[in-house]
Amino acid sequence: MCALARFWYLHGYWSEGRDWLRLALASSTAAPTPEDLRRARARALAGLAWLMDENGEDNPVYQESFRLYRELDDRAGMAFALRGMGATLVNQGEPEQARQYLNEALELFRALPDLWGIAVAQYNLGWLSYYRDDSDSAAATWAESLQAFRQSGDRWGIALALGSLSYVDRLRGDYAHAVVLTQESLDRFREIGDKAGIATSLSRLGNVAFRRGDYRQAVALIEEGIALQRELGEQGGLASACSLLGQIAIYQGENDRAKAWLEESLVLSREASDSISAAYTTGHLALANYNAGDLDRAATLWQENLAQQRANNERLGTGLALNGLGLVAWRRGDLEAAQAQLEESLRLFKEVGDKRYIAIAHNHLGRLAHERGDDLRAVAWCRAALDMFRELGDRQGLMESLEGLSAAIGPTTQAARLLGAADGLRAMLGAPRPPVERASYARDLTALRQALSANAIEAAWREGQALPLEQLMTNQPPLP
Repeated sequence: MCALARFWYLHGYWSEGRDWLRLALASSTAAPTPEDLRRARARALAGLAWLMDENGEDNPVYQESFRLYRELDDRAGMAFALRGMGATLVNQGEPEQARQYLNEALELFRALPDLWGIAVAQYNLGWLSYYRDDSDSAAATWAESLQAFRQSGDRWGIALALGSLSYVDRLRGDYAHAVVLTQESLDRFREIGDKAGIATSLSRLGNVAFRRGDYRQAVALIEEGIALQRELGEQGGLASACSLLGQIAIYQGENDRAKAWLEESLVLSREASDSISAAYTTGHLALANYNAGDLDRAATLWQENLAQQRANNERLGTGLALNGLGLVAWRRGDLEAAQAQLEESLRLFKEVGDKRYIAIAHNHLGRLAHERGDDLRAVAWCRAALDMFRELGDRQGLMESLEGLSAAIGPTTQAARLLGAADGLRAMLGAPRPPVERASYARDLTALRQALSANAIEAAWREGQALPLEQLMTNQPPLP
């Protein structure tokens, strides 16, 4: 029965795996209790906990398994149960106890020695570092985990470690290598028929495509993954994928569709008791309302989100909430509050090391500097953002930083050229201008029309629109 449970698990059917393990568990309790049956019960409990949802319900099962293994002096079993207890606490936000359990498990696995156990414990320790915003340590630990998985010959583990390493590359802005690692992870999951792993990999590839501004490819990849998630009935992965589709719809200007995806994600996250995912989705809902021009609703959601992110000790999420509140303050005319909140969000993004959000914060601070009449500083902020977006290959960010730079340099033919280039990118991406930005955009256009002739504006605009993406991503148009 345990073998059947493992079969279904590796093919992504976690609920079927859980059913087989529960059957094995029920069978072991109905029999007499000599040592071999106690060991069988301990194994079934540990396996059942492995397949349970990661919302804390698995921890008591791991603890019971550990108690039985300790009575039997089964060090391999004790190590497996300790690893599970540690992994559960990582997800519950108890890092110190999690680290203790995982390090104890790692020591036991090394003493045995058990390469596979070493690899899994290192994999979990990598996530502990990642959640604490120590991406360098996470990358090093996952690299060790990958090596151990390769030595043990576990294809599933290799796929798992490769996918985790892709997170660090995505965070650092190395999207090309993130795609290479995720594609390799996807290929291995497909080889072993792990549908859950396939779905996760597709969502990760979709996330990179989204960050690059390739919305069509992103949606296709994520929807393919969602079909598998619905088939498997796995709420955690489905919640993440729905949230990502909601974010894409925001940038496509389809706020009703965005809210529908985000509301579904929020329900799924809450049902799974996943406070971290629920908090991020709340922030995305705030952005949807902000882009639609509903500043009051956006502010309420971002304030709620700020409290959630701080309670979860999420620095990236806290930065996103502060960034959003800074935008609301800016649109309401409270430029001092906006400055403070945007600067604090940038500080947090730098601590986390997420290059995309660092670039976004630079662009927002540039736009705010322009609003305050400090165009020299505005140009510096927006140029820095433009350089970062070019390095990332982020077309959405490129478009927004071109618009910011255009406003900052004032009503000139160069500004018209930059706006034309941004306009061409908007058309290519299918990303209409959000209602909340239309008034400031109209104001910049009015300034252009007052300073330049209609023919000069049209000529420069068309010149910018005609610039190919390759040139925009390198050194064109020439910067002031």
